[in-house]
Amino acid sequence: MGACSSPRIAHRETAAFQYDDAWIASDHSFALEPALTVSRAPHYAGEARRMFGALGDSAPDRWGQTLLRRAERRQAKAENRAPRALREVDFLFGVTDSVRQGALRLALSEGGPFVAPEGPAGVPPPRRAPGAARRI
Repeated sequence: MGACSSPRIAHRETAAFQYDDAWIASDHSFALEPALTVSRAPHYAGEARRMFGALGDSAPDRWGQTLLRRAERRQAKAENRAPRALREVDFLFGVTDSVRQGALRLALSEGGPFVAPEGPAGVPPPRRAPGAARRI
């Protein structure tokens, strides 16, 4: 469908998206959202947003972001390093593919495996959520 990147421009996180040529040529192509018209030109999220709505809708809500920040702090402690400040793209890719909201699937490279972190770094799948809630 296309490629999204998350560049920093003037110390500000933003998103860039460009449709794949095969998607543009397809009779079945459509715009992911009104701001992402189907064209070869790259699209930028702009000053007011860090991510496009159609992509950001797949990211976790505030509670999911809290879980990912906690996982990052635990991982950093285990690796004896300072925790990273998580960016919007980290939240987007930090959700297990099987519980991600929306119709989009994400991969780090074209044709690569879909991103599906399991284990302590990702948001727990529903079958583990009750046990996690009891530990909180």
